[in-house]
Amino acid sequence: MMVDVERGGQRIANPSRALVEDRTRAFAKRCEQLSRRLPTLYGGELLRADGVTDRLGCGRSAIALYNATLPPDVIHRTGTDLEHIALWQYCAADGLVAGPASYPREAPGCGRVDISAVVLAGGVEALLS
Repeated sequence: MMVDVERGGQRIANPSRALVEDRTRAFAKRCEQLSRRLPTLYGGELLRADGVTDRLGCGRSAIALYNATLPPDVIHRTGTDLEHIALWQYCAADGLVAGPASYPREAPGCGRVDISAVVLAGGVEALLS
């Protein structure tokens, strides 16, 4: 399960850092109460702009950054570290592309989709555990 923390289509035009953090922490806590699992925190620009300093109660992170690399400063400005990143979304279906031409930009049989790379040590097996 994942909580998507970003600006796109939100009801509050410019949420405060406190609001973002409080609501995300409450969501993560409720998820844990109901499922005994912590959600993955997905986000990009909003988390970096707000300067979050931790995963807001979530277990792992999924970072959106449409770039050829995932620099350490970006990782830390989204409140996480290499040990807790599960996914790096490097390509978005809306036409934003990233990285060298060799990076996949479409899924066979689906066409253009948001594409993430699993970067969690241990790969898919660790992600599923």
